[in-house]
Order: sequence, then C-alpha cells, then structure tokens
Amino acid sequence: MNWDITINDMLEAMQQHLEKDWPKMKNATAGFLQQRYERLSKMHELYHTGDLEKNFLYLRLIEEELLLQSEMNALAITSIAAIRRATRAAFRVLIRSIF
Repeated sequence: MNWDITINDMLEAMQQHLEKDWPKMKNATAGFLQQRYERLSKMHELYHTGDLEKNFLYLRLIEEELLLQSEMNALAITSIAAIRRATRAAFRVLIRSIF
C-alpha cells in the first residue's frame, strides 16, 4: 500500500463532501493525516503480518475517524453532517486500501 496515494485519495474523498469549505479544511485535514501516518502505517503492517486482528484494527480505524471528526468540528467551519460524510468517505478509502 502506498500511503501517499492513500492519503491523497482520502483527501479527495473528503473534498467531494466539503465542497466550498474544503479550502479552509484542507490544511488541518492533511496535517491530521500526516500526524497519524506512523500510527496508521504500523497498524497496517501489524495487520498484514498477522499480529493484529481485523476487528481490533477496524475499531482503531473508527477511533481515528472520530478523532478527525472532532478536530474538524473544532474548526467550526462547516456543518457536522458534512464533516461526518467527509470523514466517513475518507476512512472508507483507507479501509479499502488496507483490507
């Protein structure tokens, strides 16, 4: 899995749901994903070596999604529903690339 491509695909998925607010959200979102790069990469590695169960990984990814939602909500730029749709779309991309 190429993380740069996956992160870019996640950002593109979010952009589709945030439309006019995307320019304001892009830097914070990209920064969040870059900060989580090592953690997500390590979870991916552990899953593929059999050291992390699928259900446990999935729960951790849901936690990461909720953290991103919280960070974006703190910016109070766009609606909570739009943020929820955007983060769900981004993490669907991530989940598809891992599983």
